[in-house]
Amino acid sequence: AKKTKVPSQRGSETKRKVVNGGERPFACSRCDKAFKQKSSLTQHISGVHDGKRPFICVTCGKGFTEKGNLKKHVKGIHEGKRPFTCAICGKGFTQKSNLTQHISGVHEGNRPFTCATCGKGFTQKSNLTQHISGVHEGNRPFTCATCGKGFAQKGNLTQHISGVHEGKRPFTCATCGKGFAQKSHLTQHISGVHEGKRPFTCATCGKGFAQKGDLNRHVKGVHEGKRPFTCAICGKGFTEKGHLNRHISGVHEGQRPFTCITCGKGFTEKGHLNRHIKGVHEGKRPFTCATCGKGFAQKGNLTQHISGVHKKEKPHTCPYCPKRFAQRNSLAEHIRTHT
Repeated sequence: AKKTKVPSQRGSETKRKVVNGGERPFACSRCDKAFKQKSSLTQHISGVHDGKRPFICVTCGKGFTEKGNLKKHVKGIHEGKRPFTCAICGKGFTQKSNLTQHISGVHEGNRPFTCATCGKGFTQKSNLTQHISGVHEGNRPFTCATCGKGFAQKGNLTQHISGVHEGKRPFTCATCGKGFAQKSHLTQHISGVHEGKRPFTCATCGKGFAQKGDLNRHVKGVHEGKRPFTCAICGKGFTEKGHLNRHISGVHEGQRPFTCITCGKGFTEKGHLNRHIKGVHEGKRPFTCATCGKGFAQKGNLTQHISGVHKKEKPHTCPYCPKRFAQRNSLAEHIRTHT
């Protein structure tokens, strides 16, 4: 009798071995990310590097390559359906694996791929490659027409315009009035700024941070002086090239399109203007210093005020004279009087 041929079984076994074995033969030429299927690589290049994200969130402007990803974004970010919550910072996740990765990378500091320029750590090598390309090498082809800030991906530019310049920040802090494009950012803000949950403390100046990575960047940039990008006009240093560009644009070139109608002060971002109005003109400063009565819009600013003004903790010493400062930027301004 003639045997019946089953053509799909062997092929399925071969495909299953490739997948389960972790082989990813289709590598992206623009970053180190690799994929199991060529279609996934094509979709990655189209969405991540070419910025083709036709499905746009009407709330925050973020774009997606697939309609399903947009639906997940809306449910998780804007509708708050994130059942897995981080006990340390309160950030929520749609999947338990994302929560586990968040705790490992953010709070436990498991970031083995470190940038040699600024010290920022990453959980994946591809993220480090994208960081170096976009931040330090300046490969940011998508530029904001309003403030000149550049982005490596078109979706990030869209989100920047929506949140910063168009003011689409539907999640507002009831304490200080600061707005956020995502609910998770509001939760982190309340936890770190107003509730004071900052378990990672700098041994030099006492400043606290909600994440270990922020503490590491603070130590390297503020106390160890690792700021390789220096302004040629005033000498102020920055850890990232993008921060230097925004400094030059806003401070020295005077590009501050958002002006306060009360006092005429200009700002580079609409969010900064909103905080200025609430804190300066509307007097919304709920955090008051018990010593001198000065009010602050954020608890972190009050803590820094007490440390520098009343406790006289000034860890930054001038190399030309004995004068000391509580903040590094104040030291930088002072040094220019010598040079």
